Amino acid sequence: MSARGETLNQLEGNSSRFPEGRALPNSEDPFQKLLLRIASAASHRSDTSSQIQLFCDATRDFFQVTGVYFWRRHAGDELVGEQADGKMADRFPGIRLLSQHSAVTADAVRSRRTIFVNRVPPGSVSPALRQFEPLALLAAPLVVFDEVIGAVTFLHDSDEDFFNEDLAAKATILAGQLSSLLEAARLREASREEHRRAEILTEVAHALHGTPDVSAVIESLADRLRLLLRTRLVSVLLRREGPFELRAVSAETTPIPSAPRMIAKPSVSLPIWPNAPFPQEKSSRFPSAATSTRSPTSFPPVC
Repeated sequence: MSARGETLNQLEGNSSRFPEGRALPNSEDPFQKLLLRIASAASHRSDTSSQIQLFCDATRDFFQVTGVYFWRRHAGDELVGEQADGKMADRFPGIRLLSQHSAVTADAVRSRRTIFVNRVPPGSVSPALRQFEPLALLAAPLVVFDEVIGAVTFLHDSDEDFFNEDLAAKATILAGQLSSLLEAARLREASREEHRRAEILTEVAHALHGTPDVSAVIESLADRLRLLLRTRLVSVLLRREGPFELRAVSAETTPIPSAPRMIAKPSVSLPIWPNAPFPQEKSSRFPSAATSTRSPTSFPPVC
């Protein structure tokens, strides 16, 4: 297929087909070194943000393009710009692009194939990317377990015939590597989160069985639940015969670093509203926990 005008060139998977055309100004050895560099750096960088930034920096230098741009796919098939290197990189984060838009990156996400366009007509560029003034574009989707999680766009603003299938094949391989690294980082984070939750639940179990003081147990329970749920505030209410009683509140106190939580005065009776989240007709001897994202100052009983 021709790479001129609005005609799209597509490359699926890690193709090894390299037709005649302009050769990449790098040998295969530097390309292998680039793959090893990205993989090695990922093993020393736990956060995905630094991994993505390294990818953008390294691939821009290798391909000698004007800019490299990383998109994250969100709900509703919306692509949101996150990180970039090169031309107008500081303006890229936050740019939004819907997959149904007529754009090279959106087409790559829809087709799940690497696509490049040379001699880009000015009127065919999506409004979101028009300010970058591209003459040639290449976009590669990031696919994990048959699901597109994002995309990478390569841009050149001075050479209108820059991209070819050789470059597209290498970009496809690099996009596959980045997809694998991001998924590995996600799994590591999920594993750490599960471990964190298990530790907190163990602490809750120890608090329930190791302390005879009911008030201390309830206060400890409120603290652990707030950490477990990653919420700003947890309140524990207890009902015996009458209305609920606010027994403990654990809340963030950002302005006061030395006080990581606040505990409400015990035995504060709360009225039962018609739309209360707790059933009125059932009595319970066990505490109930409620979470809130409201500021702790909006709760009068908290001290």
